[in-house]
Amino acid sequence: MINTCGYVICVCCLFIVNILQCQGDTCPSDISFTVNPDADVKFTVVTSLRHADGDKCGKGIDQSAWQKLVVMQWLVDKMNDANFTGNVKIGFDVHDDCGLNRKSMSRALDVLDGPVLGTTSCKANDKCQIGLISASGSSPTEALLYALDGSHIPVLSPIATRTNLKRYWNFFRTIPSDDHLLQALVNALKDINVTYVAVIYEDTDFGRYGVQMIRELGHAKGVCVDSDLKLTPNVKVDLTNLTAQRDRTKDDSLRVIFIGQQSSFINMKRDLDTYNLGETIPGITWLFIEQAEDWTSTNDFKNAYNGTLVMSHARENISEAFEYVKMKWNRVNNKSDDPIERLLASCAGGSNLTAVDADFGPTVDAVFVLLFTFQRQLKEKCTAKAPFINCSRIREEFNFKGEILNYPMRYIDMKTITQGALDIKEFTDKNRVVNFTADGNVLSSSHVPLYDVSVTVSGKQDVIGKITIDGFNLTRVGVVLPYSRCGESCPACVSLPDIPFAFIEGDTYILGIISIHETDKDLPFGCGQFRTQQMDVVLVEAFLHTVEAVRNTTVNDGRKNFRVGAIMLDDCYSYARMQLLLTKIMSGETRLKHPVTGKPIDLRNKIVAVVTIVSSTVTKAIADLMAEFYVPVISASASSKDLDDRANFPYFLRTIPSDGEQAKAMAHIVKKNDWKYISLMYVKNNYGSKGRDAFMNEAKNNGLCIANEPEGITDVDANDIDLKEVSTRILNHKTDITVYFGTEMRMKQFLRIINDNTPYIFLGSEDWGDRQHLLSDTGNKTLGSITMKNDNASIDTLSFRDYLTRANPQNISFTRNPWFTEYWEDLFKCDLPFSITNRYLHECKVDQRFSQPALQEFMGDQRVLHTIYVIQALFEGLKAAKEKFCKFDETFPCDAYRGEKHADIYLSILRNVKLLRNGMATRVFRDDGNGNIGFLINNVQIGTDGKLFYAQVGTFNDGILNLRKDLLKFYGKSMDGACTGSLCNHCNVDENIANTTMAVMTKSAGDFSADAFGVAQYTIIGILAFIIVLVILLCVCAICFFRKKLTDLHHQATEMKYEIRTGYSRQTGSAISAGHTIINYKGVDFHNTANASGGTLYEFNKANTALAASSRATVANGGVVNNGFVGSDMYIHARGSDDVDTSALSGNSKSNSSHHTHTSSERNSSIEMAQSSEYKPPSSHYGRLKANSSFKKPVDAQFKKQPRTQLAVPPCRPELPPRESDQPKLSPVRKPDLGAESADNDYSSQTNDTTSNERINATRHFTVSPTLGQVKYRSPPPYNKYTHNSESPYKDSGTNYPVSLKDSAYGTGTNQVFRDAYVLDLNGYPSQDSGGSMEKISRV
Repeated sequence: MINTCGYVICVCCLFIVNILQCQGDTCPSDISFTVNPDADVKFTVVTSLRHADGDKCGKGIDQSAWQKLVVMQWLVDKMNDANFTGNVKIGFDVHDDCGLNRKSMSRALDVLDGPVLGTTSCKANDKCQIGLISASGSSPTEALLYALDGSHIPVLSPIATRTNLKRYWNFFRTIPSDDHLLQALVNALKDINVTYVAVIYEDTDFGRYGVQMIRELGHAKGVCVDSDLKLTPNVKVDLTNLTAQRDRTKDDSLRVIFIGQQSSFINMKRDLDTYNLGETIPGITWLFIEQAEDWTSTNDFKNAYNGTLVMSHARENISEAFEYVKMKWNRVNNKSDDPIERLLASCAGGSNLTAVDADFGPTVDAVFVLLFTFQRQLKEKCTAKAPFINCSRIREEFNFKGEILNYPMRYIDMKTITQGALDIKEFTDKNRVVNFTADGNVLSSSHVPLYDVSVTVSGKQDVIGKITIDGFNLTRVGVVLPYSRCGESCPACVSLPDIPFAFIEGDTYILGIISIHETDKDLPFGCGQFRTQQMDVVLVEAFLHTVEAVRNTTVNDGRKNFRVGAIMLDDCYSYARMQLLLTKIMSGETRLKHPVTGKPIDLRNKIVAVVTIVSSTVTKAIADLMAEFYVPVISASASSKDLDDRANFPYFLRTIPSDGEQAKAMAHIVKKNDWKYISLMYVKNNYGSKGRDAFMNEAKNNGLCIANEPEGITDVDANDIDLKEVSTRILNHKTDITVYFGTEMRMKQFLRIINDNTPYIFLGSEDWGDRQHLLSDTGNKTLGSITMKNDNASIDTLSFRDYLTRANPQNISFTRNPWFTEYWEDLFKCDLPFSITNRYLHECKVDQRFSQPALQEFMGDQRVLHTIYVIQALFEGLKAAKEKFCKFDETFPCDAYRGEKHADIYLSILRNVKLLRNGMATRVFRDDGNGNIGFLINNVQIGTDGKLFYAQVGTFNDGILNLRKDLLKFYGKSMDGACTGSLCNHCNVDENIANTTMAVMTKSAGDFSADAFGVAQYTIIGILAFIIVLVILLCVCAICFFRKKLTDLHHQATEMKYEIRTGYSRQTGSAISAGHTIINYKGVDFHNTANASGGTLYEFNKANTALAASSRATVANGGVVNNGFVGSDMYIHARGSDDVDTSALSGNSKSNSSHHTHTSSERNSSIEMAQSSEYKPPSSHYGRLKANSSFKKPVDAQFKKQPRTQLAVPPCRPELPPRESDQPKLSPVRKPDLGAESADNDYSSQTNDTTSNERINATRHFTVSPTLGQVKYRSPPPYNKYTHNSESPYKDSGTNYPVSLKDSAYGTGTNQVFRDAYVLDLNGYPSQDSGGSMEKISRV
C-alpha cells in the first residue's frame, strides 16, 4: 500500500513538473521584465521583440530587436562594473509593444504613473525613471510620444526616423532622420551622374513622403523625377511607362528608385521576373533605400538584379558587443537566471538564432547619452556627503534637455571618468561625439559615414562607397556605375518654376504679399518651414474674402464687368526673394500659371495696387521697386519710420501710425509712470532697429536713461543660447521695465527661454499688440506687462466672421488658397483624407470648424482688421479713379490712364479716401501718408478664472496720452524705475531738461480757457506751498526733540563715567554702598547675590541701571550682555597680554558656532578644572564671576578706545585683573549643534538612539548662576535650515566649560560639562545674536 501511494505521488509530481516546464516553454502574451532589479535608478526600453499579427502580438520574433536589447544590457553592466555613475546602480525595464501603437502608448502611460526623476513624484526611496528609450519604429514611437506629451520624460530612439517626430520637445534620436536620408540620396545621385530617374514607392508614410521630398530636393539639385508609381497589392509595375522613360534617356540607361519595405521590393521583383525584365527592357537598374526600422537579419538581396544599389545606414561594429551577443545566443535556455536568455528561449519557438554583426552604434549612443547626462548632473548636484538616496537636488532638478543641448557627449570622457575601465575602443579611437540640434536630431560630423552604398553582383553584396554629409565617397576602386541622364527632351524637367499663390480671377489685380513660410537659412531666395504659430493663412482669407465682398458691391453700383481680382504671394519672410520675384513678374520674364487652366497670367499693366501684410524690411524693398512702375503700395502692418521718407517712397501709404509716433507714445508712458531707468530690447530688422533709434531719441528728449547698450536679437530663427545671454545681460541692468521693439515670434522665443520667476515687465510695441498665444503659451511670464496696439475702432468684421464660421478645407479650394490645407492640419493636429502625408494619429472630422475662442482671437487681431480696412479704402479709391480716368471703359487701368502722368492724381485720390468711423466719414490716411489713427494701451492682467487677458488702460491719439494709472497692475513687482547709485552714470541725464511737452490726460480731452487754467495752476501752487511749510515745521520739531534727547544722554553718560571712576555719586557726593537694590528684569534671574562682594554688587548695579530702560540685553552665566552693539568696539575693553584678540571675529553678529563633538576626556578635564581649588575664572572677554572676585588694575592692561558717540553703557572699569597664563579661556556661548545629521542640513527627528539623546540633551538651553548649583532650562528655538551656519567665527568656540547640576535631569550633585548654551534675552527667550554679543559683554 505504501509503495502504491509513493508511486502515485511520484507520478503526480512528474505531471506537475511537466506542466510547469511546458509553461516555461511558452512565450508569454505580455513580455515585461527588469534587468538589474536591485538598481537605484532605472530607465525604460519599449521595443518590438515580436512582430504584430493583426492587432495582437504574433509568434514570430524580431532577432534584431533582441540583439539591440542585449547590447543595452552589455553597456549597462559595463557602466555599473566601472562605477560610471558612482555608487548608483543602473537598471532598466523592458516592455514589448509588438510594433502596435496601442501597446506602445499603454507602456508610456505606465512609465508616466511611476516616479520620474526631475519631478515631485521622485521620493528618496523610489527607483525613479531617468528616461525612456524607444527601440520601435516611427509609428509606435509617435504613439508613445503622444501619450507623454507635456511630461518631463526624455525619449531617445535609435530607430525611429520619421521627420515629423521632431515636433515633440522631449524627443531625441541617435540616427539620422528621413530628411537626412533623402537629402543624402539626392546628393549621391548627383555625384554619380544620375540626374534623371523614375520612382516606384509603396503606399506607406515613408513611401509617400519620400517621393515628395525627392522631387523637391531633386529640383533644387538638378535631379529630375520624371514619373512616379504608387505600388499597392492591386497595382503592378507598368512596363510601358518605364520603357517610355528609358527611351528619353541619353544613354538608354534608367535608374529606378524603390521606396518601401524590403519584402515589397522582393515581391515586386518576382512579378517582374514573369516578364523577363532583363531581356524586355535592357538598361534598367535599381536603387533600393533601406530604412533602419525595416532592417532584418536575413539578407534577401542575394537574388536581386545585378547592379542593384542598396543604400542603408552605415554599420558601426563594436567587436566586444558582438562577442557578448554571440555568448548570449549560445547560453539561451528556458532555465536561465537571465531574463533575456530565458524569454528568448521561450519565444524563439525553435528558430535558428544567428548573431549578426549589425549596426550597434545608434543603440549604444542612446544608452550612453541618457546615462552620461545623468552622471553629469549627479556629480554636479550631489556631493560625497549627500549620497544619491539623500540628494534631493538630483531628484527634483534633473534636467535632461538643458544638459544634452549645452554639452556634447564624448566617448573619451567616459573613458576618462572611469580611468580607462570603460572604453569602447572603436568610438574613442575616432573621438566620437554625440550632439543634437534643438529639434532633437543628431548632428553628424563630416568625417563620420552616415550610409553605406553596396552593389549586388552575382548574388553578393559588396560595399562600394560611403555617404557623409558632404556627399558620396567611392571606396571600391574600379567600380563603374551606369549613368541615368535626360536626353534631348524631358518635358517634366524643363517646366516653369512652381510659384504657389492664392488666387481670385479678375480683369485687373490687387497684388498681396504675406509671409507664409520662414526664410531658408541656406537659400536666401528659397522658403523654409511653415510658420505654424502664425495666423498668416487667416490673413490670406481676410484679403481674399474682402476683395470678393467689396467687388460684389461695386458691381451692384452699376459698374459692369469691373472685376478686380486678387493674387497673394508668399515672401517667405525674405525681401531678397520678393524683390527678385516681383522683378521677374513685372518684366514678363516669369508668368504665373492659372491654377485651373494652366495658362500663363500676364500681370504687366494689370496691377492697380500692392497690399503688404509683412515686415517693414520686405515692404521697403517692394515700395522701392513698385515706385518704378508708379504702382501704389499700401501696408497694413509695416510701421518703420524709414517709410516716412516720401522722396524714396513716393507711392507708399499705410493705415497704421509710424514707429516715430509709437516711440513717442512709449516714452510718454514711461515718463507718466515716473520711470527714469529702463532697458531696451529690439529685433535686428528694419522694424526693430528703426524703432530702437526712434525710442532712444525720444528717451533722450525726455530725460530717460537706457541701461548700457540696447540688446538686439536676430530676426531669423533666434538661437536659445543667444537669447539666454541677452536675458542675462538685461537682468544685470537691474531695471524694472524693459521696452521691446520687435516681432511677436521673437518675443515668444524669448519668453520660452526665461524662467517663470524672472522679474520681467515689458513695454511691448504694436506687433505684440494683443496676441493671445503670447499669454496662453508662456505661463505668467508676461503678467503686468504693457503693450501697444494700433487702434481699430469701427472696422466692420461681421461679414468676415460669418465667413470664417463656415470655413473648412472642403469649401476652400486648393486653387483659391494653397496653404489652407496645411494650416488646418497643423491647427487641429489631424490628417485630411486627401493629404499626401499622414503626420498625425487621426483624421480630421468632416464637420470640424474654427472654435469661438479662435474666431474671437482672429477678429481681434490688428493685422486682420487693418487688412480689411486697406481693401475697403482701396476699393473706394479705385471707384473714384475709374470714374475720373476710365469712366466709359470696362476696367481700370485703361488706355486713357497713363501711370507716369496720372499716378500722382491717383495717389491723391487714395490719400483722401474717407470711410465711416463711429458714424462719421473720416479720412483713412493723413497728409503724410500714415494712418489716421492712434494707439490702444493694454496691461496684461489675470482674471478670476486664472487666465491672462489684455485690459485696456489708455490711448494715445494726436500726441495726447490718456493713461489710467489706477487701472495698471504689476502684481507686486518692484516698479520704482529710479536711477540709483551709479546705474545712470553713462547717461547724461539733465535734470533741468524741460519736462518736454507731454500732454498727459487723465480725463477726456477738452478745451480749457485761460482763466480756468490759471485758477487750477494757482490752486496747485498753494497746496504745494502749504505742504512744504508743514514739512519744514515738522523737521524743526524733530530736530529740537532729538537734540534735547542727545543732551540728556550726554549728561547721563558723564555722570555714569564719574561714578564708575570714583565710586561716589556726582549728585550727592556720597559713596555708593553695596546695599543698592538690583533691578529685576522679566524672565531674567540673578542668583547668589546675597553674598556678593561690594565691588561685584556695584558692577551689577551699574550695568542694570544702564540697561533698565531697554530690552536689548541678555544675561548668561551671571554676566550682562549688551546685544545692541554687536560687532563694534564701543567701550573700553580690558584684556591681559596673553589674551587672544577676537575683536576681528566678533563682527559677524549672526554667525552660529561651529560644530564640535567633545570627547569624554575633554569633559573630565573640564570637570576637574572646575573642581580644582586653583581654578580662577577668566578676567577677559566674558565669563562667570566669583562672589569674591578681585578687581585690581593690571600692570600691563591694554585698552581699546572708541568714539564717544558709540558709548551706550558704562564702560568697564579698567581695574580688571589680567587672566593668569595657566588659566584656560571659556568658550563663547554657542547655539545648538544642528545640521550635522545630514548633508542637506535637514534637522533629524530621530531621537530613539543614544547618540540622538546625547545630542538633544547637549543642546538644551539654560542660564547658570555665578556660583555652582542652579540651572534654568529653556526650550531651544526651532531650527531653520536656511539660516543655520555650521561655521563659527570664534577660535575657541569648541572649549567646554563646567557647571554643576544639582537635582536635575542630568544627575544629582555631579559636576557635568555642557558644551552648548543659549544666551537668553530679557524675555527669557534665546537671543538671536548670542554669538556676536558674547564678544561684547559688559563685564563689571
